[in-house]
Amino acid sequence: PESADGKKWVIFLDEFTHATPVMQNIGANILDGIIGDYEIAWDRCFIVTGGNRPEDGAGAFDVLTNVITRIVWSHVKTTFSEWETWAFENGLAIDLIGFLKANEHYFNMEPPKDNTTYGCPRTWHYVSADMTAQGALWYENDGDTLNMLIGEVGIAPALDFLNYAKTKKENFSMDKIMAGEIPDMGDEHRTAILYSLILEANHRINSWIREAMHNPSFLTVSGHERDEKLVKILGENVKKINNVYKWISQEAIEPAFQVLLNRYQAPEVKSILRNAIISHDAFSPSRQAYEKILGVMRTG
Repeated sequence: PESADGKKWVIFLDEFTHATPVMQNIGANILDGIIGDYEIAWDRCFIVTGGNRPEDGAGAFDVLTNVITRIVWSHVKTTFSEWETWAFENGLAIDLIGFLKANEHYFNMEPPKDNTTYGCPRTWHYVSADMTAQGALWYENDGDTLNMLIGEVGIAPALDFLNYAKTKKENFSMDKIMAGEIPDMGDEHRTAILYSLILEANHRINSWIREAMHNPSFLTVSGHERDEKLVKILGENVKKINNVYKWISQEAIEPAFQVLLNRYQAPEVKSILRNAIISHDAFSPSRQAYEKILGVMRTG
């Protein structure tokens, strides 16, 4: 691509570390830009290799020194913050994202020595897909669900995640919060549950505001008329948003969590909702909580 330091093509030698020493020596010639009698034009090409480390237990070989000295060698590891953004935007299970945010030690574990499965971005993606496919059944079939989880991420992450997921499912409902109920957060899995609830609230708020933004009647107005039109389009969802802000602003919830209600909103959603909260009386229950959150963000 043009973005690759002006180069026009990328040759990607994937799973290079799975090549035998003999094949790596052949690969060394390619890294020098020579393929048989053909010489790569470096003004048009960029070469990248990729592969697992031997200690990852993926059947990789040690890379030969004559290959190592022909490349810029980097170890790449996904961070949770990068994955979290991707997972939220791509619809992975909210409960799973919240759990991993509070338990990052399970997110990208070192491969076990006994060659069993473990928590990593790939296997947690499997868990999310399983939860989405089964829906309510995932929470009801304890034995089957636990066995599947153990096979996906290993024993310790499986036990902890299932215990958390069932606790949240049974005791903490975003529907009830949006209806005005204030749950006692307690201590068990408190951090993970708060993350999950805030993510879930923002997922809904983002969806509602984006839907309103694409309504033809919203696109034809501006200024205060736009706030009025937003309130009309949202309907009963205005009350639900107010109840979310009232819930998050209570003294029992730490400021560090309160600010996440704003931070997790999509940029375009945040701007439109902020204007409506500040300007329209229908959002007056949210206004005080919103101003409190802004104060926390300024000082923190």
